[in-house]
Amino acid sequence: MKTRIPIEIVVAVLAALSCLVALPQIGLPVWALFIAWAWYFNLGASPAVFKMVYPAAFAGAVLAAACIWLISIFVAFMPFMPAMMLAVFISVLLLMLVMKLPVTSCGLAAFNGYSCVFATYYGGFFRQTGSAEMDILMAFAFSIIANLIGPVFGYLSIYFTFPQQEEKKAKDVGM
Repeated sequence: MKTRIPIEIVVAVLAALSCLVALPQIGLPVWALFIAWAWYFNLGASPAVFKMVYPAAFAGAVLAAACIWLISIFVAFMPFMPAMMLAVFISVLLLMLVMKLPVTSCGLAAFNGYSCVFATYYGGFFRQTGSAEMDILMAFAFSIIANLIGPVFGYLSIYFTFPQQEEKKAKDVGM
C-alpha cells in the first residue's frame, strides 16, 4: 500500500487536533482518547477493531463506575482500603466473567475502559457536580466518550494518508 501523505504527518496533525477535546467547553480527558487510539493500531488497524473494542470498553467502564459506587457504599461500614479492595474484587471478577462473552472478549479495551474511568474519576478529569452518584456518572461519560473517539482517530490516521494500491509492473517475459 502506497500513501500520498506520510502517516507520521497525518498522526501529528490529528494528535494536535485531538487536543481540542480538552477545551473547557468540552473537557474530555485527551489522554483517554490517546489510549483508545492506540487500540486501533495494536489490534490490526482495520474497521473490524471497532466491533472488538467498543463493547469491551463499555463493559469495563460500566464495571469501574459500579466499583466506585460500591466503594462509596462500603466505606459506610469499613475503612477505605478494605472497601476499595472488596469493590475491586467484585467488579474485576465480574469483568473477567464478562470477557468470556465473545462480544466483550477484548481484554485490552475492557481493562483500559475500566482503568480510564478510575483515572478520570480520581483525577477529576470531568465536570464535577457535587453529587457523588452524578460525579461517578459524569466521570464514566467523559471517560467512555474519549475512549469511543480514540479508535475513530486511529481510523482517520489511515484514511487521511489516502492509501492507494501499488500497480504491479508487468514482467518482461523476453519474447
